[in-house]
Amino acid sequence: MLAEILSKIGFEWHLAITHLINFLLIFFLIVKFALPAVKKTISKRTEKIKEGLRMRENATSILDSAKTDSKNIIHDANMERKRILEKTEVEGKSMMAEFGAKAQSVLEDANKIRKSSEEKGYAEGGDIFLKKLPSFLTAISTSAFAGKITPEINNEFIANILQKN
Repeated sequence: MLAEILSKIGFEWHLAITHLINFLLIFFLIVKFALPAVKKTISKRTEKIKEGLRMRENATSILDSAKTDSKNIIHDANMERKRILEKTEVEGKSMMAEFGAKAQSVLEDANKIRKSSEEKGYAEGGDIFLKKLPSFLTAISTSAFAGKITPEINNEFIANILQKN
């Protein structure tokens, strides 16, 4: 009965067996030759992917380490900058105090020189004035007395007065 039904629908046993043999032959060839090559390719790609993931993890680790190092370097640089600024401020204040003292000393020296020059100028001016005083007085008395007193008499008078003082 099964053979009858199969023959009515057009099923042929010898064709089915031939197809089965062809299928098994192709299956065997694929398993024997193609499948190992596919497995090998898949294995290589899997290893490359694993290596890429390991490299990514290493790169992430290196990046994290670099970020930490850069933060530490920035922190150290900021601390060094702060230390230098504090040191510079202290040195600046010290220098300002020192320069202030030097400036005060220079100012005092300048005042001493000014006073000395002033005194010397007064002394020299007085000497010049005393030397010229007789001629001044002669000129004044000559013009005041309109020729009534001669310059010789006037000079004797002035010389006598200067000798007494």
